[in-house]
Parts: sequence; structure tokens; C-alpha cells
Amino acid sequence: MIINGYASDEQKMESEIIEIDWSWDQPIIQDILLKYYRDWLFVTQGIADNMVERVLSISQVQPPDEILDIGCGTGNETLILSEQLGISVLGLDSSFSMLSEAKRKGDDKVLPINADGNLSLPFRDDSIDYVFASFLYHHLTDFHFLLEEINRILC
Repeated sequence: MIINGYASDEQKMESEIIEIDWSWDQPIIQDILLKYYRDWLFVTQGIADNMVERVLSISQVQPPDEILDIGCGTGNETLILSEQLGISVLGLDSSFSMLSEAKRKGDDKVLPINADGNLSLPFRDDSIDYVFASFLYHHLTDFHFLLEEINRILC
């Protein structure tokens, strides 16, 4: 039996499958994540709260220090850092979609910077007091390079 020019439903389905190169860097993947997982992308609010509270409890962060959240994504942790410290936090991510969401959620509390953690960070030497990064490792191609860059920009 021929259905719309196809010998079977299976053949029709195979012809309609669109393959994409699955990668976090693909805008379509970022759009899907933001559309369907906006409220709990990567971490729940409770996990983000607990993680930031632990980091702040063992660190010496004192406002008005300059804090950079590398790989901020939608800004969950960035916003918590900002609220708990009462300062704006720099949020760096390679995705315009993620940064837009972070800015929407955080308004003036999140200062978005579009850059790739796999490349040189767009900051002067000794210009950042603290760096925060979570759920970032799997996005990196050269972890050691990023550590060298963090070392360069830290005061």
C-alpha cells in the first residue's frame, strides 16, 4: 500500500527525520532547553541555594568585591550570589539565549558578558576578586587553559 508516495509509514517517518549535530553550542538545543526547561535548567532552585550558601560559608567574600560567574547559564546561582551579597555579579556565558534569560531573571543584579570559557577571558589581569563556576566542566575543551585564565584575572 502506498501512502502519500511512501511504501510504508516507516519509510515516511525516516524521510521526515531531521538530524542535527547535538551540541550545547547549537542554538536550537539552547532554544529547546529554554523553552521546555526554563524553570529548572540544570539545577533546581533548592540545589542552587544550597550550593551558593555552602560556597559563601567557606569563602571570605565581602561586598563590594568583583565576582564573576563563569558559565552562568540562566543565572540561577548568579542571582543568588547577587541577592545574598547585595551586589551585581558578572555572569559570563557563551550562549546569548542563556544570558538573555539570566538578564530577564536578574534585571540589574546580573551583568551579562558573552564569551566562551574555552577562550581568553575578556578581563584585565588582576581584575576579579572571586570566580564562581558550576556545572561547567562538561562544556570545556581545555580545563587547564581556563584555570590559567582564572589565575590571570584573579586579584
